[in-house]
Amino acid sequence: MSQRYYCPQERFDEPFWLTDTEAHHLLNVMRAKPGAEVEVFNGDGLVASVVVTEASKRKALLQPVAGSQRQDPNGLSIPLTLATAVPKSDRFRWLVEKGTELGVTRLVPLKTSRSVVSPRESKLEKQQQYVVEACKQSGRNTLMEIGTLVDLADYLGQLPPESLLLTGAPAVVDSKSLWSELVETRPAEVVLFVGPEGGFTPEEDALLAEHGAKPISVGPYVLRTETAGLTLAAVAVAAIQACASEEA
Repeated sequence: MSQRYYCPQERFDEPFWLTDTEAHHLLNVMRAKPGAEVEVFNGDGLVASVVVTEASKRKALLQPVAGSQRQDPNGLSIPLTLATAVPKSDRFRWLVEKGTELGVTRLVPLKTSRSVVSPRESKLEKQQQYVVEACKQSGRNTLMEIGTLVDLADYLGQLPPESLLLTGAPAVVDSKSLWSELVETRPAEVVLFVGPEGGFTPEEDALLAEHGAKPISVGPYVLRTETAGLTLAAVAVAAIQACASEEA
């Protein structure tokens, strides 16, 4: 895979300047010189090949290669949301990075009765740089969205009835039955719910059940919040991709 750089532009059909962090990475880390060809993406599915035509220490002029601009969202056929309690310290960053690499469409930080971490808006905004890095590394062309911190009950009340809600549990639902349900119901989105250390309270479990959340197995062991979230995401991504292949 060629070197990739994030440029939040609407179009890649005219020369433009690459600046700030991405320019530093291109010029000072990768030491690109005029004539080097790299790939750029705008985080909304648009991709193009560009050639470095001018370079200084802080910015580079990039010339799009004729005919290379293309719309390639390369995302899931059914949007996948991970609604999760926020793990401690760097585990949240790890969850953001790996969720992006797996293909999660949106991550929603949940406030629950047993939550021990309630990140400020500034911390959530900082996570976007990790989303960008994960997209660059993985070849993903659409940024994973990170929502604002929301109470579990409030979030459940916002979801459309066409959503398929799943929650992790040492239960009997497997990926094959999930695939069958996706084929039969074709939900507007799949939403995965993951609790904090200690899990959801009985009241929260009851609330999830009232809104139609179905348990799906994350294995026989007790998992950390971030591990449970990524396990659920991997199972859901596999089922969504299998569903898309069946319909193709």
